[in-house]
Amino acid sequence: MRYRLVALMKAIIATDPDEADVEDRTIDYFVDGYKARFAAGYEGINFFRRLIFDPDDPDVDSDGNTTRRHLRPVHRAEVRGIFASQAEWILKDQLDRKEKNFLNVKSWYQFCQQVIVGRREAKKHNKKWGRAYGDDSDTDSGGGGQVDFGRAGVSVDKVDDYKRSLQRKIKKKLKRKSRAKDKGKQVHFLSFFFVLVITEPFEFRRRPRLLLRK
Repeated sequence: MRYRLVALMKAIIATDPDEADVEDRTIDYFVDGYKARFAAGYEGINFFRRLIFDPDDPDVDSDGNTTRRHLRPVHRAEVRGIFASQAEWILKDQLDRKEKNFLNVKSWYQFCQQVIVGRREAKKHNKKWGRAYGDDSDTDSGGGGQVDFGRAGVSVDKVDDYKRSLQRKIKKKLKRKSRAKDKGKQVHFLSFFFVLVITEPFEFRRRPRLLLRK
């Protein structure tokens, strides 16, 4: 399930006509991308194949092939719930990656915090929103809004390492933004200085002529 979900997220990015930057790839970006291009019936495809499915469903084979799907409205909460079911694991996957992240890590971390609250609220109403298939646990960790890396398969002795890795990655992103902002200010100043240097001599040349006329 989790690997298929990551594959789906990459497919959403690959088919994005706007080619959004990494910073703009939030949970809403992936929800909108799924609804726009991967829900059943998009351009006549996806009628006989599911990208995300219950592995125990007898009507779907291991590749997601199934009988013809009947179109129905796909609600945002439903799609968010699918991503929420593997939210912590996706965050861990991004922290483990040596190559460039394909989503906004800080935004996804905030989504993981929202998922904690969402699962608890759903449980109050006897719903299983945001839980993976087969997750029948009665307790939820993540007290104080902390991400439960245990859900991602992280052992207790490694949890603090992932928390530190997360904070380092977020701080690194903030530093990059700060440097880019400072660079932008510098370019603006140099542009202003260049215009000043170019125009100033003309001002000086005009003044003597005015004095001679007097």
